Amino acid sequence: MTLDQLITKLNETIPQTDEFEKWFLTKTDEGMAWVAFVIDEETDETEAQNYPSGFPLVLSQHEKDQLIAYYIDTVRSDFLEEYPTPEYEDNHWSGIQIGNRMFDLCVYWSEKQITCLVYECDMIGDNWQTNTNHEWLLTGETEE
Repeated sequence: MTLDQLITKLNETIPQTDEFEKWFLTKTDEGMAWVAFVIDEETDETEAQNYPSGFPLVLSQHEKDQLIAYYIDTVRSDFLEEYPTPEYEDNHWSGIQIGNRMFDLCVYWSEKQITCLVYECDMIGDNWQTNTNHEWLLTGETEE
């Protein structure tokens, strides 16, 4: 692997941001490179799970089916009752637990379409916390 290939793969896997460098690379004279990763030693173990990975939310087909059914049977009508037209700019949130996983559905108007994003929640302390770093676009449907 060349140095350029290594840097490309690191940037694909763990992208740097303008605010924070997540890794450092040092090249040696012997044709080797050392990569150091930035870690937060004070992070609570449960908080460490709520990190931006750049990967989409991973769901089983059963979970997708349950989320779609919950959206169709409950969430969509609740949203339309609260925010009937695209003039409303607020988000509607609804949660559902499937097995040992908890999910939040965020429904909102976007360009005259109802959009629903699904996020997984992480247990932080005694409470569920929405992890917005991983999402699944459940629907984007045209206004009726």
